[in-house]
Parts: sequence; C-alpha cells; structure tokens
Amino acid sequence: MIHAAVAPEKLAACRIVLFAALGVYALLVPGEYLALLPFGFHHGVGVGEVVAPVLLTPVGLTALRYTAAFFLFLSALGVAPFRPVASAAMLLFTLYVALLRPGHREIGALYLGYALALGPSAAAWAWPKAHRAAPATDPAAFAATLQLATFCFLLTYSFIGVERLLSSGLTAFTDGSMVWHIASNSDRNGAFRFTLGYRLLEAVPQARTLLGAGFLVSTLFEALAPLALFFRNFRRVFVVFMLGFHVSNLLLMNIEFFLNMLVLLLLLIDWTPKPSFQGLRSAQPSLADGIKVRKT
Repeated sequence: MIHAAVAPEKLAACRIVLFAALGVYALLVPGEYLALLPFGFHHGVGVGEVVAPVLLTPVGLTALRYTAAFFLFLSALGVAPFRPVASAAMLLFTLYVALLRPGHREIGALYLGYALALGPSAAAWAWPKAHRAAPATDPAAFAATLQLATFCFLLTYSFIGVERLLSSGLTAFTDGSMVWHIASNSDRNGAFRFTLGYRLLEAVPQARTLLGAGFLVSTLFEALAPLALFFRNFRRVFVVFMLGFHVSNLLLMNIEFFLNMLVLLLLLIDWTPKPSFQGLRSAQPSLADGIKVRKT
C-alpha cells in the first residue's frame, strides 16, 4: 500500500508545496469580479444565504482572498500555532473557492490541505526554527495523513467515473458527444484559447471514434482509481494516463486541472526528500528514531 511509511520531511514537503500553491491560486484568481454581476444573480444555500450577500462585494471578496493567501503562506512556513493557522487558512480558502462556484478541479487539493492542516505536517522544516510542533507519538500518524488524503482524492475520480457509467452506460461514448464538447469548449472564453480541438476535428476523419474510445478508457481509469492505493503497477499507469488526460483537456478544451496534477504528483509518486534545510528542521524525532524507540 502506498504511504506505508512516511518520513516527517515528506509530509513537510507536501505542506510547503501545497499551501504555497493554494496561496498563489488565491492571489491569481480575482474573485472580486463576481461582484460586478447583476443584483440577485448570486444566491446561497442554507447558511450561504446569509454569507453570500455579505462577502459578494468587491471589498469583501478582495479581503477574503488576500486574507486566505496570507494564512496559506504562513501555513506553508509551518508557523506556530500550526493547526489553528492552517485550519483557518483552509476554511477561508474553501469559502473563497465555494463563492467562485468551480467544478471538481479544486476538491483534491482541498482534501489534501485539510489532512495536512490537521496532521503532523509541521513536525519538520517549520519556521522559525525555535518553533516545535506538537510531538507525533506514533510514526504511523505521518503515513495515515497521506493515506487518508490519497483515498479521498482518488474517490473524487471514482465517483465521477462510476456515476457516468451507471447513468449513461455506453451511450456517452458512442453518441459523438465528445465532438460537441471539444467543438464548444475549444473556443471558450479563458486565459488559454488553445485551438487544437478544432484542428483535430477538421484534420482527422476518425476523430469521433477515437474520442469516444478515449473517453471510455478515461472513464474506466476514473472508476478504478482507488486501486492505485494498493497496486503499484496500476498506480504508475494511472498517474501517467491521468497527467496526459489533464494535459489533453487543456489543449483540446481549454479546461485546466493544475491543482489536480500537483496533487497527483504529491500523493501518487513514491518519493522521499533528503533531510536538508537543517535550519528549518524541528527537533522532532525522525521516523526511524520512532521505530527504534518502539523496538526498545
């Protein structure tokens, strides 16, 4: 099983990369433009009925995103008290993303962010170096943090694939709907404006068949995503395929999944950073030290 053993440095590296990426996301996505939409366009659900009118103003949205970015960067540094700071960062960022009404492209990053905020991810490489994170009494806590995040992340793929198979059977893969999606999204408004989708449809007579087959294969990979937790060979193929799938979506339909691709690399590739950055390391025992203590 992936993440059977996780060093504190790996968890800290995930913390630094993810929270920094979310902070940059908050800085780059100008949600305050939502306030320019006509009155009555926005409406919330439940508590959102009260929250939305208060925050959906230029001042409210600007304050929300910059405050979220500030706390996210503090979380990347691992400042004390880490868990309250990181939890506040994730709550503010979740609220900001919810107000933007995005698709599922941020969900995986949110799962990992909450796991890192509540787990012992500040046990290494925390700043300032005088900061000492709360001790993790069991080395398994490091592994459990990433295992839980990985499981939730893979479910976001699986639910989509299974729902598509159950609701439409093979119809979605044989009715040429992908041709319509690529034709309509290839010229969608956005920051990328790739036209490869149009060119593919014009230049390849068999595009409809090829796209339908590719859509079916990608759906099967999505539905079977949880297998990546347990089978290394499937995990390697899954990572390569899904990275190519997301790049293809960007080039063909101008749909970006940068955060998903980042989480794929963080969670589904076996990697361990070298214990460098000595000035940022905390006094927490390493995973090996914890195992030795247990043995004695």
